[in-house]
Amino acid sequence: MPEDYRPRFSLRFFSPRNWPAWGLLAVVGLAVLLPRPVSGFIGARMGDLFRLGSKKRRHIVDVNLRLCFPEMSAEQRDQLARQHFRIHGQCLLDMGLIWWARKSFLEHYIRIEGLEHYRAALDSGRQVILLTGHFSALDIAGPVISRRHPQVGLVKPISNDIGDYFMAYGRRRFRGRVYLRDKGMRSIVKAINAGYGFYYLPDEDFGPEKSIFVPFLATESATITALNKLAKLTNAAVLPTSARRVSTKEGYRIVIHPALHDFPSDDVEADAVRMNQSLADMVAEAPEQYMWTFKFFRTRPNGEPSPYD
Repeated sequence: MPEDYRPRFSLRFFSPRNWPAWGLLAVVGLAVLLPRPVSGFIGARMGDLFRLGSKKRRHIVDVNLRLCFPEMSAEQRDQLARQHFRIHGQCLLDMGLIWWARKSFLEHYIRIEGLEHYRAALDSGRQVILLTGHFSALDIAGPVISRRHPQVGLVKPISNDIGDYFMAYGRRRFRGRVYLRDKGMRSIVKAINAGYGFYYLPDEDFGPEKSIFVPFLATESATITALNKLAKLTNAAVLPTSARRVSTKEGYRIVIHPALHDFPSDDVEADAVRMNQSLADMVAEAPEQYMWTFKFFRTRPNGEPSPYD
């Protein structure tokens, strides 16, 4: 298989521009050693700081919630946004568990349900694509699933050297592999055919050229259709997979759902509708844990302006 993405540790990591990242990393590392209730409290307060410190992110979250949940009042949207930022802060702080915690601790703190569906797909002679979305716990779920069944994923390097290094390390820690998103899907196809599961997040806005408009919750979403072709090329079963932070005490819950029936089909648009419906169903289980800070709906039908402007 092609070489995967492995950022190298470098002396430039110690440049002054990275000092704030080292400070945040120290907090994340300390949180691994703290009692879970203390860590959860700190993570929630970090989320409050993220919310108060970024008017832009608050605006994006509010636009997304208005589009997806038009029945909500302004007060309900504000409450959901506050919950979202707190959960996001807690999940960010818990990334240290993926990087440094003992495997025995992860085994009971991050539980996986539905592994029988994964094994059933393999036993039937098919490969596996795990269909998931941008949940706050996505980088906690993927590596833990890789402990049982190695996964491959796509990554877009982030601008901060320290964050990029550790995010890639976390995704690879338990037999996982990551490939750069801009290199295309050829490496992913090879990895799937070699027996890796594909931890796939197709819910970003990639612009009108690569997308069709299909429903997502209460709005229309510019949706890529690659899942149909990818499943055909690899003879893969598509298993919707959600990740949720249950509570500070109970940890995380990953659910691998049964494979989509008769998927892929010969109708690309119908498959895109089914994909988005699966994602929407998982979002609805815990809407505060979806990454509403993303500009998911920047591209609009009929050339309409971006709702974020």
